[in-house]
Amino acid sequence: MITRLLTDKAEIQAYLETDRDYAAYALGDLDEVFFEKCTWRIAEEGEAIRALALEYIGFAPPILFLMGAGDGVAALLAGPVQLERTFVTAREEHLSALSQFYRWDKVEHMWRMVLHKPKGFPKPVRSFTPC
Repeated sequence: MITRLLTDKAEIQAYLETDRDYAAYALGDLDEVFFEKCTWRIAEEGEAIRALALEYIGFAPPILFLMGAGDGVAALLAGPVQLERTFVTAREEHLSALSQFYRWDKVEHMWRMVLHKPKGFPKPVRSFTPC
């Protein structure tokens, strides 16, 4: 498995879109205002992306977002992703790889809610009354 820096927004977005609900915040980081504070890396096997790591330096400590297969996440953490301190967004299957490189006192779960409009759901009615 190899790791590499990824700078192509279209390629990043295509991978994030494979799990849009989980990657919602990372998709927001593709906006130009945030993108300049991001480092995107992938682990790949052949032509297939196995995992992605986003390092966002807009906060102290930086944010680390992980997505993908556990072995790909482990390859990223063993290689180019070398943050001394970080806040991490990861799935449960990433915890074993993370525990090889980081220690923590507790893991806090974050609940996310996503609204999926049913088909035929009416569009909101907006009105404007001039003053």
